Amino acid sequence: MKTLFLLAIAVAVGAVMFMGCAKDQADTTKDQVTKGASNAWDKTKEVASGVGKTISKTADQVEETAKLKGPIDATKEIDSSKMSITTMDKTVYVAGSVPTAEQKSKVEQMLHANIDKGFKLDDKLTVAPADTKTDSKADDSSPDSAKK
Repeated sequence: MKTLFLLAIAVAVGAVMFMGCAKDQADTTKDQVTKGASNAWDKTKEVASGVGKTISKTADQVEETAKLKGPIDATKEIDSSKMSITTMDKTVYVAGSVPTAEQKSKVEQMLHANIDKGFKLDDKLTVAPADTKTDSKADDSSPDSAKK
């Protein structure tokens, strides 16, 4: 009987010790989860901040492009159908062609007058006279017109 009593005490002491270990493990797990959640929140804020900066940067680029391209497209003296204006980072890229040197000069004057400080201009605009070929449907010398 005495052995049974000692065995019961040993089991009780073991259970108490086990519960103490389980509580320590639970506390450790809770601390790890809390730390992980905190790290995840910090990373989320960091990524969100980066996205916000990218959106702001992109909006600035679109705004600068529109500010420069709009007046050029609206000017009837300039054929801007074969030119492009794009802004990336703090550089405004102008490419393509206009039909005359006078139009090229006018575009460049407008760009320099309207470009914001802090932006640089990369001007690759060329002069390429407009195609003077007539439409083959309107050309009476075409082989099809002889059949009519």
